[in-house]
Amino acid sequence: MATSARRAVVLGLMLSGCGGDDAESVGDAATSSADTSAGPATDPTLATQSASQTASADDASSGASLSVGSDGDSSDGSSSAGSDTTGGPPAGATPENLRVAFFGDHGLGSESVATLELVISEDADFLVILGDFDYGDDPEAWHAQLDEGLGADFPMFAVAGNHDEAAWDGYRQVLMDRLAPIANAECDGEIGIQMSCNYQGIELVLSGVGTMDPPGDQSHEEFITERLGASEQIWKFCAWHKNQNDMQVGEKGNEVGWEAYQACQNAGAIVATGHEHSYSRTLTLTDIGNVEAGHGATGEHNIMQVAPGSNFVFVSGMGGVGIRDYNADQHDDDTWWSTFYTSDRYVREGEEIEGFEVELGVMFIDFYVDGDPYKAHAYFKTLTGEIIDEFDIFAAEP
Repeated sequence: MATSARRAVVLGLMLSGCGGDDAESVGDAATSSADTSAGPATDPTLATQSASQTASADDASSGASLSVGSDGDSSDGSSSAGSDTTGGPPAGATPENLRVAFFGDHGLGSESVATLELVISEDADFLVILGDFDYGDDPEAWHAQLDEGLGADFPMFAVAGNHDEAAWDGYRQVLMDRLAPIANAECDGEIGIQMSCNYQGIELVLSGVGTMDPPGDQSHEEFITERLGASEQIWKFCAWHKNQNDMQVGEKGNEVGWEAYQACQNAGAIVATGHEHSYSRTLTLTDIGNVEAGHGATGEHNIMQVAPGSNFVFVSGMGGVGIRDYNADQHDDDTWWSTFYTSDRYVREGEEIEGFEVELGVMFIDFYVDGDPYKAHAYFKTLTGEIIDEFDIFAAEP
């Protein structure tokens, strides 16, 4: 399908697709520490802000959130110079070939280090960890492992998982420590639970929905709706740990509720989760939560369309701790999956793959590819180097 035709489909989904029916501040501006990411070079127009960290480790350990400030001109963490009139990238664009990694359910040990090393070897620009950090209530050990696999300053964001609750104060401090040196990250809210971050032109809403209670009076769903509604970025993500049963291929139950998923779909935000220890990706969805309509699944297996009322969901829960089975009784009638990869079954773009050997892996998404700020390319890669899934994503142009 030609690019113009794909964009026409996006516009059609945007017009016809339908969705379903004060926290502590982490600041609203960027830090200015050097970004030592191993990924592609960042567009120099993004590095226009200078900032200073204004919260200490003592503040964080006593319950205060990290606050960072900026005296630069850019207010959205992305290029402020590009526009149609100047011939540069449009407002809300990422740097070209920005690469973001996603995995959850990490653990401690050699395979957990290996997934971090895969993030570095693939030249990712930053990582989003989708909950369940080490399964041992050992924040210090997990922090040391992150430093071993990524280095101390590699940009990383994360959401709380159910296995992180018992030692949350310690994990919270780890996340604060990892956030502090990230240059130009504009984050606001309670870290790991109810926070939004604009980084490198990506809008991340990082939520504890289904896992941890909101830190204030605003519900998780209200926070998601508000932050996505205020974003002018081309690419938006909702990231949380747990699932609805229909949005994974194992045995996990309905632990999130459809309202959060629908809030993301209404804004054209991609949903990234963990919790189930496998990989799965839906088709493009236009009516998430409407089970009888198959959640409005539509389109081609290898082309995802993102627009208000249209998105897709993926589970990347193979970060280091076990790989689970496919549950045939619960999912053989599902009609909305494109690809899934479990310990005992692998379906790629609707086709059964026989004789495979399952391995842990990481989801990667490249943005602003082929000179197109509205195009992304995604792939899931295992520790043995196999590409399990690969597809393009197109966002609606204004």
